[in-house]
Amino acid sequence: MKTIFLVIVFKLACILNAQSQVTNNDVLEVFLNDSAFGKFVVPGFYKHCDTIYIVDTLNQFSDKHPVKFYKSVVIERTYNKKPPLTKWYCYNLITTLKFVRNKIYILNYFHEPSNSAGFVKYKLRSDKLIMIKHQYGQY
Repeated sequence: MKTIFLVIVFKLACILNAQSQVTNNDVLEVFLNDSAFGKFVVPGFYKHCDTIYIVDTLNQFSDKHPVKFYKSVVIERTYNKKPPLTKWYCYNLITTLKFVRNKIYILNYFHEPSNSAGFVKYKLRSDKLIMIKHQYGQY
């Protein structure tokens, strides 16, 4: 009887202390919804694009979990060598994501049309991703 009671108490404690999992798409969503995205990552995005095409050759982002963004997001598995000329600026945002210890995520990006490259580092605090460091720029 004592064992059953301890198991129930332990399970309740685990449930109450559980934290939600952060998916890679959650990190991408925070990155896209940041105000710096349209200024530094893909300059002029808000003016010229209705859809952003993200190249994910490492299969880090899921098609099953949609990214919440007020414009359309298409995750492509291959690099597009010849995007449509009228929307070339909206294509080929190459991203990679890595998880570092202590709930830190680093998203590296390269936008080929604007030659914009950099990274954004997030830390998970109280179930929210907080930007702790970034570098926007060009190579």
